[in-house]
Amino acid sequence: MKKGMKNILVVLLIGLISVPATAMISNPLTSQNFSTPSTTQQSNSWLQETQVFDMLALPPNRLKTFHVSVNGLWNGFFVEGENLSGPFEFGKYLESFYSGNVYESDAAFVQAQHQQGLLVPGTILTTQGHPALQGDLIEDFACRSADGQMATWDLNAGSYFMCAQNPDIIDWMIGQGKKAIDAGADMITLDEIEGNGLVGILQYVSTFIESNEPGFCPYCLEGFRAYLGDHFTSSELSTLFDISDLSTYEFLPRIAATMNLSYFQRIQTDPLMKEYFTFQEEGTFDAKKRLITELRTYSTSQGKNIIISANSFALGTSQTGDYLIQGLQYSSLLDFFSFENKYTALSDQSFPSLPRSKWVAWEKLARAATNAPGVILVDSAAMGKLWQQPFSVKKIRNYLAVHCAEAYANQGAFVNWFIKPFDQTYRWGGCAKIYDFVLRNRQLYDASSSIDTSTAVVYFFGKGMQNNTGNYLGLCQILAESNIPYDVIFDGDGQYLNTTLTLQNHSKYHMILVPSVVDITTQQKTLVKEFVASGGTAVVFDPEELGFPANEGPYNYGNGTFYFML
Repeated sequence: MKKGMKNILVVLLIGLISVPATAMISNPLTSQNFSTPSTTQQSNSWLQETQVFDMLALPPNRLKTFHVSVNGLWNGFFVEGENLSGPFEFGKYLESFYSGNVYESDAAFVQAQHQQGLLVPGTILTTQGHPALQGDLIEDFACRSADGQMATWDLNAGSYFMCAQNPDIIDWMIGQGKKAIDAGADMITLDEIEGNGLVGILQYVSTFIESNEPGFCPYCLEGFRAYLGDHFTSSELSTLFDISDLSTYEFLPRIAATMNLSYFQRIQTDPLMKEYFTFQEEGTFDAKKRLITELRTYSTSQGKNIIISANSFALGTSQTGDYLIQGLQYSSLLDFFSFENKYTALSDQSFPSLPRSKWVAWEKLARAATNAPGVILVDSAAMGKLWQQPFSVKKIRNYLAVHCAEAYANQGAFVNWFIKPFDQTYRWGGCAKIYDFVLRNRQLYDASSSIDTSTAVVYFFGKGMQNNTGNYLGLCQILAESNIPYDVIFDGDGQYLNTTLTLQNHSKYHMILVPSVVDITTQQKTLVKEFVASGGTAVVFDPEELGFPANEGPYNYGNGTFYFML
């Protein structure tokens, strides 16, 4: 937020101008995404039922302890020194080690889990690569740094950054997905779906830590050349970017020259960089769309209907160096998000004290974007730090339990990170009790349940909203801390996601809070105005974006009222 008092003012406004639930406006605001699930996203009923997910596949005795129903959200990974390349291999390895069971195939592993009444995910790493996964192909799949080295992902794990602009790595991923489908997987998790959308931030970070930045392999450089040729004339290239001959121009030194700058500094210093980031983002989206589409097509051809989720860290709300981490643009392609999270509004604190560390903003956003539960987990780096905190074991137990209860209260799920070697049973004991309760009372948490509220936060996806994420997080946090129930409504940007917000009768919302109207579509601007003109109340930032004077405070419009924030 731009001013600390704005959150307080918003709460006062809601308290002063709340409309009784029985009052109706003539043209209320609804969202097709929010109220009418798509056929693709709602075809498997288990997704809309309350589930308990664990991060790593557990043996039978631990499954009972934690009431797990989806065994191993992250089943596919590598084991050092082993050539394990399947979408279940890490899950099989751990489950076999602790249970003593031996599985001759992926199908045998999945069948054994099904016999216990469990749902089984397969996992595809879509950005991280490793010799144990891709073997000798790692040399071909890995992106390159400016000095020609394989771009690193995790130095400690010996893993590398796979270039999504390379169609061969996408074909490899498709092969992994088909293995999972053939083995009987109930769902597929796509880890780190952002892919080359992370190039900018990783280049920036590489100037501060020891790592080989991505973005300089032939697929990136020649792909960027083709992108510019498709989008600009020779005259425009010369005038806008000082490129006289596109066919021979050397991009590498120019791109590398500004890696130490934050996003806005970089695109201001060199306008060509904005096009470079757009190329990486759009190319990755097309590549991951092909991956998801081909897996769905193959699943259908096999008489199955695979559920697909993706991990996008904090749903893209983390902005190190002002670089936007993309993820939400995949919403219409996915069935749900299963994502790592931490409280990104305070970048210097992994574990701020409650209630400031509530995750409600992310949980509600994930559900609004896909109309399915947001399956949320403590991100891997933060989880390691949690065990190192000078907290008592009881405090850690309570901290996890509070997040668990909150996730299910927001129609989501909180992933169990129990790892047997570290004997964390007590730490996860509070979560175990909550898992037991929500499964015995599923009618309170399933998709058909809802909260009684006439207030909604409207999230218009797009660059304008992403650059004003603080407004969204602040509004959600202040509403939660003030015990004011609310929903989140999500609408697309007209590029990656369709704009589906409409005005219809019989909506329950009488107040909307719009964190950003910067760069939203003309249709979306019209809908907000019509909502207010019909008798609604809207709290809106940056009124000049809607054509109103840049003045803070109430503004009567038609039969309703705007409350503008600067």
